[in-house]
Amino acid sequence: QWGVSNQAITQVLRLYGEGLPIGEFSADQTLLDMRVEYKFEKGTPLDNLHNMFVLSPTGEAIPLTSLVDVSSDFTVQNIPHHNYIPSLTVRGYLESNAKEDRILNNMGPELERIRASYPNSIIEIVGETSARTDFFMEIGKIFVIVLFLILIVMAIQFYSLLIPLLIMSTVFLGTAGAILVLFITQTGLGFMSLMGIVSLAGISVRNGVILVDFMEQRRKNGAPLAEAVQEACQKRLKPVILTSLTTILGVMPLILSNILMFKPLAIAIAGGLMFSTCLTLFLLPALYVTFVANRFLGNQPDPNVFRPWD
Repeated sequence: QWGVSNQAITQVLRLYGEGLPIGEFSADQTLLDMRVEYKFEKGTPLDNLHNMFVLSPTGEAIPLTSLVDVSSDFTVQNIPHHNYIPSLTVRGYLESNAKEDRILNNMGPELERIRASYPNSIIEIVGETSARTDFFMEIGKIFVIVLFLILIVMAIQFYSLLIPLLIMSTVFLGTAGAILVLFITQTGLGFMSLMGIVSLAGISVRNGVILVDFMEQRRKNGAPLAEAVQEACQKRLKPVILTSLTTILGVMPLILSNILMFKPLAIAIAGGLMFSTCLTLFLLPALYVTFVANRFLGNQPDPNVFRPWD
């Protein structure tokens, strides 16, 4: 009769209930949801429903009670179960400045009192803390798989297992650098920052491959160890710095922007890459010399291992 759809009525009821989302607002690097909802100062919920209107396609305001029947009723809810055990769920929504870990610590004595009063009951604390723990475990599994795949690729390239392990040391340098830069910039260790750390596993080994491959080629051509390492650090310095610098500059727009979703990822990649690049040029050649000197990377001892460098 009025040409009003079920969707229009549903939207009006949502305005009175949870509200309709209209966008997000950025405040202090935090995204806040913006919603439009009805706000009645007085009256019972049923009275408020009688004061609501729905717009027809022609723009006419039609009382909600002309379209639906409003009544109250009593129902018996089902008893919820969790793992076949009757359960009761208590949900809490924290304020913007509240810390979940601190609240859980303060609740410790009260939870122990409940456990003592009801010994047959089971209390499980879930929510953000539980989800964060599960997420860290999943990211850890992905990180291990990524390292294993990179190790296989480098083992095929160098026909060795020790050289890939030597190069993989740059991954831990990048991870340490990313965590340090995240701490300095006061950036949370969340989903996107962890994804940036996992991405470093593939980016940081590139510099190690460039250095070690050059050293191996020079040694195969008969160069002494010290000369091969020195020449690799001299001639591969510019490619290593340029490749790292291009990656860092590539993520710099995300770091300087206010895109809260991708900013932690960019900070983790840039910080970890700067840290690993600087230390790789010093640590990796030293480890390579140590491995060769102890005959881990060669069947024949090198008489020029400790020859003074020019």
